[in-house]
This record gives sequence, C-alpha cells and structure tokens, in this order.
Amino acid sequence: MSFTIRIHLLTGRYSATSHRKRDEGEWPPHPDRFFQALTSAYYHPVGNQPDPGERELLLFLEGLDPPDVICSSASQRSVLTHFVPVNDAKPPNLKEKDNLKKRIERVKEGLSLLPETRLKQPRFFPTVIPEIPDVYFQWKKDLTDEQREALDALLSRVVRVGHSSSLTLCSLVERVEWPDQLAKFHFIPSEKACDISLRVPHAGRLESLDSSFDRGLRPSFVSGTPYALQEEEEGNDTIQSGPYEPTMIVLKALKNQNPVPLTQTLTWTNALRGAILKLGGNDLPSSITGHDQRNKKMEDEHMALVPLANVGHSYADGSLLGLGVVLPSGSEAAQRLKELGLEPLSLNYSWKLERLLDFQEKPPVNLRPWTYAGPRKGSTEWATITPMVLDHHLKTKIRRGASAEERDQAVRERLSEVSRSITRSLQSLGLPKAEVEVSQAPFIAGCAHVRQFPFYRRGRMCRYHTHVRLLFPEPVRGPILLGSGRFRGYGLFRPLISTKDITEPTHERTIPDVAQP
Repeated sequence: MSFTIRIHLLTGRYSATSHRKRDEGEWPPHPDRFFQALTSAYYHPVGNQPDPGERELLLFLEGLDPPDVICSSASQRSVLTHFVPVNDAKPPNLKEKDNLKKRIERVKEGLSLLPETRLKQPRFFPTVIPEIPDVYFQWKKDLTDEQREALDALLSRVVRVGHSSSLTLCSLVERVEWPDQLAKFHFIPSEKACDISLRVPHAGRLESLDSSFDRGLRPSFVSGTPYALQEEEEGNDTIQSGPYEPTMIVLKALKNQNPVPLTQTLTWTNALRGAILKLGGNDLPSSITGHDQRNKKMEDEHMALVPLANVGHSYADGSLLGLGVVLPSGSEAAQRLKELGLEPLSLNYSWKLERLLDFQEKPPVNLRPWTYAGPRKGSTEWATITPMVLDHHLKTKIRRGASAEERDQAVRERLSEVSRSITRSLQSLGLPKAEVEVSQAPFIAGCAHVRQFPFYRRGRMCRYHTHVRLLFPEPVRGPILLGSGRFRGYGLFRPLISTKDITEPTHERTIPDVAQP
C-alpha cells in the first residue's frame, strides 16, 4: 500500500532558490522543503492551539523512507538581479568621538540611513516553469484513518511551497495515472546511481526545526539523498557488476595540507583502517574488520579502503585528494560506519580528513563515487589507478644466463600466466572474462610506475605487481577491485572514458531537460 500527495502549482510556476547557487532555481521541489511547509501549516492552526494529532503525523512522516518524486520537465526563466536595501545602520554617537577623522567616518555611516545613500545587496528570485504544474510525492506506506484526517487538515493549510509567490493547492490523492510527461520523470531513491540529489527529512527533523525557530536561526541543512530515474534504475539490474556497492563513503583531505602522493596509498589506508577499528572497538561486524569470530581472515568480500587521487587528466599530479570506503553489497557495514561518524579524522597525527556529504557542491571528479562506479550503462574498458597484486606467486621463472630466445619464451609464458591469474580474479568476483593487457607503466595520466609503489607485503617474497587494462565484451559497472591488495587500495580500477559521461548528481543539470529561454 502507498499514499500520494499532489502539489498543484496554482500560478503554473515554482519559485525557490537552490541552496548551493542563489541564482539557480530548484526543481523538483525537495521533500524536505515540503516537510517544512507542512510544519508551517501545523503552527498556523484553524483554532488557537496546534492539533496534537497533526504533530504525531509529522513525526510519522519524518521517520518514513524517502518518497518517490514524480514531476515533468521544466524550463528556467531568465534570472534578473534585484538590489534591495539592507537593514538600517545604527546612528552614530558623535559625542564620544574626539578624533576628527573618526567623526567624519561616523558621519558617513549616519548618511547611510538615508534612502538615497543606503547600501543595497543583490538578490535573486529564480523561477521554474514546469511542463505540467503538478508534483507528486509517493510513500510506500499506508495511512490510518486518523492519519489521513490529520494529513488532509494540514494539506488544506499549505498555501505555498518555496517562495511566497509559489501558491499551491495540496491534496491527498487515491489513484494516480501519470501522464506521459510525468511518467518519464519518476525519481526513486537509489543506492546504485544518482541522477539527482534531493534533501529528505529524517527522524528528529521536526525537533530540529523547532529548535532553530526558537533560537531565531534558519533551518539546519539536510544532506542530499541520491535519486535515479525509475526506468533507468530498473534497467541497471541487467548490467553486470562486482560485489561492491557503487556508492562509497568519501573522506576528503582538508585544505592547506602538504600534498600526499598516490604511492603512499598503503600507508594511509592502513592508518584509516586502524582509526576505524579504534572507533568501533570490539563490536564491529566481520564485513568491516575482515576477520571472523575466531579472528581468522575472511575469504568473503569485506570493507575495502581505496585512494581517491588527482589522476585521469592532462594536469594530474597523482596527489591524494582523500580516501574512499567501499563496502560489499547487502552488508550491515554501512549502518555501523554511519554510527561511528568518521569525522573529522587525523591519520598519523598529520593528515586530516572529513566526510564529504553534499555532492551538489560539485567536488572534484576524483572525489565522486560515480567516477569509480562508471557510467549508468556501464563501460567496457577499465584500467588500474594503483597496481594490482596477483593472488598467487608466479611459477614461470626467467632463468639467468638464458639465451635471448629462451628469455623471450619465458616472458611470453609469464605474461600468459599473469593474464590467467587476472581472469581467475575476475571470475571469483562474478565479473565476465576480459581481454587483459599488463604493463609496469600506468595506463591513466597521473598514476605512478609500478616500481614507485612499495610492495604490498613487506618482509616476504613479494607477489607480482602490475598495472592492468581490461576490455570486457559487454559493459560492466564498478567499483572494480582486484588482487590480494584490494582491501588496502591496490588494484583499484576506473573506466577509461570521459568523465563527462559518468553518472553523477545533477548539480550540472538540476532541472530535467531544462531549456533556457
């Protein structure tokens, strides 16, 4: 069962400022903005006192999973800059000033009280004009009769969403048949991809709004929740992918720190793992620690820590922008790490990281999870950022003193063995066979030669390290991590395509199919 709320835009337009860019319009309306409109309606009751039943309904709504959002395409009206007066300046007290220069300055401040000399600040009123002036929020939850009654009462008092000029008529609808213009823009919460990031209320949101209002503050910011188009999200199930979630926890390096090279990946992933284990104590699940109850290493996939480096373009220098936490699909690790917080962190008392939550601020490409997951439709060509460490030692040896012919034969056999080992690693993770190309030099700009990376296991007979390029017969999605060093950042792949083709939140196209008039 489900219930659906319809927001009809009476003026045929929607005015609300994007929280990240003041001259950009918001579309579709964010569920959290609508929740704030409901909260405002709750505090403007028909009688003298708010209805307790309506408050219970708001608490119920904030605890639900993110709703589906159904809307049409929209165009953004040209934005004009309006200059409005700022708050009145305080009149000067000239009697307290003996210094002539200071008195002149105070007189200038006094003149700012006059309308013709008052300072003005630019303001923007962006407006979006949708193809169909209706927006629907749909929750996969049923309502009781009491909740429906309370919701109807609240919706009847919601006169605007966003700017005061965005007049609305809100109602609870029973049966909805989407027009074609709406059906193609049906956004659903997604963990696989992100077409758009919407702010959604969470448990405790009503209390937070009350607290902000009592202190005279603006409502606190709510981080975005990834949404994807329903048709494309369902189509993703046919694309092969590895055992890891396409999203990851991103920890970005704070500014004004000494650059950290990609070749120090092992040092910092080990430090991050130690920090996580220290924060979690002894009750961390095996999907995080990588060890079972008997403290033996697990064969199954578990938490992997990867470098997020400045690579893949002509100006790449290979410095680390941060670290990523990649988790296996369907594990409880994500919730446990969310409880830990993971921010801020200081690794080895020298490198400071903070969690990146809002991807609408357009972080560097290499800090976006979708860069490593690949495009929505997958990619056929992938290459390593850090060297892959084979899962076993090579049996083929190149004998000293061998003739040139014998040496060439041994090299061919060795490369064939490396290729077979990589193929087995792919199959063990559920990925298809691929054409394999190996090299000691990197395939991606900004990455380092294999010899510049320390061995994954020191003090032992090291396994073969190599950069790898994979060519799959059909598109696959990532993240792809291969080899015995994959849990510490070695063997991290990324697709060899233009970063513009990679699926990411629509901070670059906030409005679906937007057309600038």
